[in-house]
Amino acid sequence: MSSAIFFHTSLDVKELEKRLKQIEAKHPELFEIYFQIDPPLASDRETKEVMLEQGFDFDTVSFFMADLRNEHDVADQDGVDILKREFSDVEFIALFQNETIM
Repeated sequence: MSSAIFFHTSLDVKELEKRLKQIEAKHPELFEIYFQIDPPLASDRETKEVMLEQGFDFDTVSFFMADLRNEHDVADQDGVDILKREFSDVEFIALFQNETIM
C-alpha cells in the first residue's frame, strides 16, 4: 500500500520541472527507491480553494505528488527534508495525503 505527499510551490511549472530534475540527479538513490515523483502541474482554482478550505494560507502556483512506494518513516521524512532544503528559497509546503502538513 502506498501513500502520497503533495508538494505545493510558488514556482511556475517549467521552473519546478527543472528544479526537480536537478534534485533527482543529486539524490537518485532516495528517489528511485522510496519516491515516485509525478510530473508537476499548474495549480488551478479548485486546488487553491481546497488549500484555503483546509486552512492553509498559501497561494500555490504549481504542485507535484510523490508516491511513497515503501512505508519507511525515516526515508519518507528524509525525502521531505531534502525537498524542503532544496526549495527553501521559494514558498513550499508538503502535505501528507494533501491534508496534513509535514
